[in-house]
Amino acid sequence: MISILLLGIVAGFSHVVTGPDHVAALAPFSVEAQQRAWTVGLRWGVGHAAGIVAVALVFVFAADWLNLALLADAGDYLGGGARGGGSVGAAPCAQRGAGLRR
Repeated sequence: MISILLLGIVAGFSHVVTGPDHVAALAPFSVEAQQRAWTVGLRWGVGHAAGIVAVALVFVFAADWLNLALLADAGDYLGGGARGGGSVGAAPCAQRGAGLRR
């Protein structure tokens, strides 16, 4: 469980540092705030983290009632399409077991 948590933190950190969407979203607010630009980033980060924790808690508490295998397959399918990898090609790979899950 700790390794999953650490992996999530590392992935989140790398996304924040390398994600141009964060720079593009925060730059106008930070320029306007000038001396207090760090508070804009802090509020942005806390807001993102709170949203992710809220969604994660919903899934943790609802895991007994959800078909997690179906949700995982749907996520693989939709995630492949959103990344431009082609959702048509992503679904058969997931069905054959070529993904990360074994």
